[in-house]
Amino acid sequence: MFFLFPELLKKEKKPKNTVKKEIINGFEVKFQKHAFSRSIRISIKNGYVLTTLPKYSSYKMAREFVLSKMSWIEANYKEKKENNDKETRHLAKKILPKRLEELSKKYGFKYNKVRLTNAKKRWGSCSWQNNINLNINLAKLDEEIIDYVILHELCHTKIKNHSKKFWDLVLEKMPNALEIRKRLKKIAP
Repeated sequence: MFFLFPELLKKEKKPKNTVKKEIINGFEVKFQKHAFSRSIRISIKNGYVLTTLPKYSSYKMAREFVLSKMSWIEANYKEKKENNDKETRHLAKKILPKRLEELSKKYGFKYNKVRLTNAKKRWGSCSWQNNINLNINLAKLDEEIIDYVILHELCHTKIKNHSKKFWDLVLEKMPNALEIRKRLKKIAP
């Protein structure tokens, strides 16, 4: 086969985007150089501030831009976080109480009330009165982990500690509970 313009067959290289991270005024800021950017732009992502800058701009200039827009970042970051919390709470209300009811009936457990929380360190808890608290962030995890946390708390309606008897009950209801527990420990609420 013969081509008149072999240079047209060469693959065009895509420019590489580079990312630099920094904490500024308590916010994680990711600076991303982009070959097609014409100006510095800031956007709020889930958990960080993305600053996109032209390929040949300096990080120092971008950092100064971020500092000049700090009041905007603070306001919008807070709003984004509140919206994410609302969405998560709405999702949790749809999923978690229904699943708690299904599993309690399936395995013959009785609980008093369910409360959805946004706890920082716990996925769930069970009170002495058999009130169950579930972390709203569970709703973002897979079904197997949700079921494990719910069953764990339902088992506490019978046994209020983490004795061998308790774990025997958990494993009776969910034989792979210890494997799921290991996976869950790697995820922070």
